[in-house]
Parts: sequence; structure tokens; C-alpha cells
Amino acid sequence: MLVSTKAFVEVNGIVRHLGTDLPAAQSAFIHFAFGLMVLAPAIWTARATRFPVPVLWMFGWRGALHVAAVILWFYAMARVPVAEMATLGHYTMTRAFGAAPLAVTQPVTFLQIVWAALLGALVFGERVDAFVLLGGAMIVGAVSLNTWAEARRGRIPPRRCREGVAPPVPEARAPVKGH
Repeated sequence: MLVSTKAFVEVNGIVRHLGTDLPAAQSAFIHFAFGLMVLAPAIWTARATRFPVPVLWMFGWRGALHVAAVILWFYAMARVPVAEMATLGHYTMTRAFGAAPLAVTQPVTFLQIVWAALLGALVFGERVDAFVLLGGAMIVGAVSLNTWAEARRGRIPPRRCREGVAPPVPEARAPVKGH
């Protein structure tokens, strides 16, 4: 996770460095080409898997939406200060990690805000303003408070097992009539 967090900030730094000289769609293509090299062994292993047609359609739509989102992300990265983009990216990742154990994922992902702010300030001469610091503090505070409150209520999701799949969740009780 630490390596992926560092890679995320580095990709954003490279896109920011190139600025508007490289079109966003071309940046996205390079991004996907490197991703394909990393995922090639997994794709090769899964080549014999037969998916139902509706699942293939879902994969297609998800892929199309993801390509559009990456192109828009790279377009914005070339025009918006690095620390602000990292704060936004961190917020969206925090929302996506709702099913993962926060005690494991969040300490590492919080570093993205720090690294991106340092990258923007030291490499690109961007000023880290009060709104970036306030936004980062709000994210860290909200997630920390949420984690603490959920732990007190005993509602923290179960830990994942070694295979990366959450253990089965017990069935919910049937609602009581009249409530």
C-alpha cells in the first residue's frame, strides 16, 4: 500500500510537471499502458474465465467510465495545484475504502496529502494555503472520529482473511413488527 501511495503521488507529479504540453488523453494512455504491464500476468491467468454476457457489459461500461474519469483527472491535474488534487483524491479514496479496515489503510493513505503538498511546494513552487491544510485536517479528523465512534459501538467491519475476502457476515435479525 505504501508503494501504491507513493506511485499515485509520483504519477500526479509527472502529469503536473508536463502540464498542458501533453494532452490529457495521451497521459491517460501512457498511464493505462504502464498499468497493463503490471496487470499482464493476472490478465494472462484469467484469460480462460468465461463471464456471462451481462457481466461483460458491466465490465465494458465500467471501463468506459474509468477511461473518462482518468482523462478528466489528468486534465485537472495539469491545471490545479497538486495539494488540492491530492486532498480531493484522498477524500474519494476514503469513501471507496468503506469496506476495508480503516486501521490498516488510512495511516498510509493520509501520507498522500503530506507528500503531494511537499511535491507541489518543493518541485513546483506552489503555495500550501490554509484551505489545503484545513481540508486535510477535516479529512483526518472526520475519519479518525468516525473510526473511534464505530469502534466504541462495536461496528468496525471484520478483518479480512489472508485470501483478501471478508469472512461471512452473520444474518441480520428480522425486524420486529410494529417498529
